[in-house]
Amino acid sequence: IGSRPNCVRTDQAAAVAHCEGRGLALCTLAQLKAGAGEATGCAMDDELVWSDETCTPDSCTTTTTTTTTSTTTSTTTTTTSTTTTTSTSTSTTTTTTTTTTTTTTSTTTTTTTTASTTTTTTTTTTTTTTTTTTTTTTTASTTTTTTTSPDYYIAVSGSYLGTKTGARGGNTKDRTEYCKAKTTSRGTVCCNSAGIGSRPNCVRTDQAAAVAHCEGRGLALCTLAQLKAGAGEATGCSFDDELVWS
Repeated sequence: IGSRPNCVRTDQAAAVAHCEGRGLALCTLAQLKAGAGEATGCAMDDELVWSDETCTPDSCTTTTTTTTTSTTTSTTTTTTSTTTTTSTSTSTTTTTTTTTTTTTTSTTTTTTTTASTTTTTTTTTTTTTTTTTTTTTTTASTTTTTTTSPDYYIAVSGSYLGTKTGARGGNTKDRTEYCKAKTTSRGTVCCNSAGIGSRPNCVRTDQAAAVAHCEGRGLALCTLAQLKAGAGEATGCSFDDELVWS
């Protein structure tokens, strides 16, 4: 059974402590969905209340991560080269000597041959084999793509900047970015080309209708950046303490 002791509006950790200090526990999401504490005062039926559940901060976005790995190897080889040169030179010299002896009855001729030979010479040149290998280390590249879910949009306090708004209840000066289903009803703040915001007709509607409402007046639904910068703040409709669409 839920209750709202002292009508406390605070951060989540302090809400947990507030309940535990009274021997209670902050209601779970399932308990709140089942109606715990509903219609028990403090004007919290038209505000957001804390649960004990955690969630992903950027639940309006889907992140896809792709990893690409590539390896490059370069090898340079110098081949062994062996050169052998053989040179053989042979020189033969023949000398003929003629001796003539004259006698009464005969002539004698004597030939002497002298041979000179140059020995064969072999020269061998060897180039040693050298192999150089260069390897490039594997490189991994990661690309992350973030896309916004088409069924959810970010809603923020109409007084996110908070410079023109006094302290009140609800989401006044709340700096949280809430991820809300596009079919839920929130305040509509329209911006002109100069980024000046207004709240024509104080419309509370779903996100698509909020876009159409602004465009029908020659304006555009204010961007998240414009709302954070104070667009439309303190221009009525009680949107300063409510969530408005971006």
